[in-house]
Amino acid sequence: METPQRFLTKISQRLFSEYGNNLSDLIIVFPSRRASVFFTEELTKFISKPIWLPKFYSIEDLIFEISELYPPNTLELFFTFYKIYKNNIKTPHSIDKCYKWAPTLLEDFNDIDKACVNPVKLFNHLSDIKRIESWNLDLNKEMGYAQDYLLFFSQLDVLYKKLTAELLSKKTAYSGLAQRKLAENPDLFQKWLNNNNHKKIIFIGLDALSTCQEKIIDYLLKQNLCSIYWDTDQYF
Repeated sequence: METPQRFLTKISQRLFSEYGNNLSDLIIVFPSRRASVFFTEELTKFISKPIWLPKFYSIEDLIFEISELYPPNTLELFFTFYKIYKNNIKTPHSIDKCYKWAPTLLEDFNDIDKACVNPVKLFNHLSDIKRIESWNLDLNKEMGYAQDYLLFFSQLDVLYKKLTAELLSKKTAYSGLAQRKLAENPDLFQKWLNNNNHKKIIFIGLDALSTCQEKIIDYLLKQNLCSIYWDTDQYF
């Protein structure tokens, strides 16, 4: 495996030799924003006259850009969730108590969407598991607690559906939800490229992709809308 700088030098040289003054036709996507700074430094070594550079994105930024959704901050997401939770759960926790566990649940929602899992089936399965687990509770002592516990898990699909609907109505989404929407509507990439006069997306050095991201890139490859460059050992 080459050093990161050597890898970026080779890729920048290859892209410049292939696209030359038409680099602005490209969208270049890195795992993080920081990598684009080093890539630009390497790319400019091959440029002898003023030209338009390609646009650079992290994969996260590109997904939000094309989906035309915006990520809410942590508090905005929590308050949106709490409002829905309070209106749909029979005996909701206070806002401070809810704040202690809600971030974990919201991250679970995020992971579910990134994995493109069917949420209804998953939550129904989880509810069944919790119902079975409750058989071990001392129901004589904790009947009220057990009922609230089971009711909460039976309502997870409702909370998820109403939360995602509320977020999308405001043109916002957490990362996994934005990924799911693009994975379900990958033709938005072609439309976005055409509208912005870009021809191809170049992915450089991506790793640890989510299931949604894999589906998106698979679609782009089949449509010849992207190329991918990895820095891997020659053995592979």
